Amino acid sequence: PAQEVHPGAPSSYCTSCAGCLTSHHAPRLRTRLQSIMTRTSLTIAIALSLPGLLVAKDGLGDRLSRAYTKYVEQPITVDAAVAAGFAPLTGTCDPDLGIAYTAGGTVDDDTPATLYYDTAGQLSGVGTDVYSSWSAGSPKQGLVDAKYFEKVDDNRYHIAVAVREDPCNAETTSTYPVGDRLVVKGADVVLPTTEASAIEQGWMKGSCFDGMGTHYFKDISSTDSSMTWVAENLLPVVVMFDNKGDFNAIFFASTVIQQGLFGPNNWEPVPLPNGQMCGNFCDEDCTFSDTSIWSTMHFYFNDPEAMKCVAEDSSITAGDCTDLSLLGMGMTQCCPTYVA
Repeated sequence: PAQEVHPGAPSSYCTSCAGCLTSHHAPRLRTRLQSIMTRTSLTIAIALSLPGLLVAKDGLGDRLSRAYTKYVEQPITVDAAVAAGFAPLTGTCDPDLGIAYTAGGTVDDDTPATLYYDTAGQLSGVGTDVYSSWSAGSPKQGLVDAKYFEKVDDNRYHIAVAVREDPCNAETTSTYPVGDRLVVKGADVVLPTTEASAIEQGWMKGSCFDGMGTHYFKDISSTDSSMTWVAENLLPVVVMFDNKGDFNAIFFASTVIQQGLFGPNNWEPVPLPNGQMCGNFCDEDCTFSDTSIWSTMHFYFNDPEAMKCVAEDSSITAGDCTDLSLLGMGMTQCCPTYVA
């Protein structure tokens, strides 16, 4: 109410916003309104937390696997990690992510993935290193400045997503084996854990693929679901949902090629030129002005074999799907007609 904002103004005069804006209090009110509007726009733009929407009420899933079509099982407890040959990278506990474990307890460009565990021994985060080179370049500087990628060495960057809160003070195991939230380390951006929250936050709906689900993308320069088609503006963690709108998977996106001459280096089998990357979208305008190729790394939190785009619990029909085998993708892209 105007009387509360301007306790010194006559109540008969400040009975409307128009009256207040023409009063002697106008400059102070305009400044306050502009401040509120700026804070609101920034909150929308960086998609910060709405806990009631963004914490998965039934958890994120019941397992962890990696790499499209490979679905290599990943350990979700410390005991399983040690048995699989993982070891602590430093032994210290990151307050946002937990204790880092890698294959053999070392980091290398051919084993870049990192799994994090809380002090109760459960999975608390996933991440990967991205290696720069003179030929492939480095992660986009805007994404480094926004702290999506952390530079940890001259040619090594790290990106990670936390799946639990307070991992360094966990005393008992949770009923959620792979966590209940998705928070990008450094950038402190909370990712949607349901399709409904993705839509509410202005993420762009993309295509559906078996195993993965329906993709959602966020342009961090936009307050709605529109895309600038600038790779430096694409939030480098993509979320995917099943036919019920529940969380299924993520992938990390890098504009720096991570696959090597003799293997994929634990990333997807091959890098994706823009045309193939755009297969994840359902938009004819898709292209990227500041990159020509991508590397991706998927983490699946549910059974990928159970995710079928055309199914009894889906509104997608066979007529919505296109065989992309001729593009070398070896998969079927489904773009329902209601997707812009």
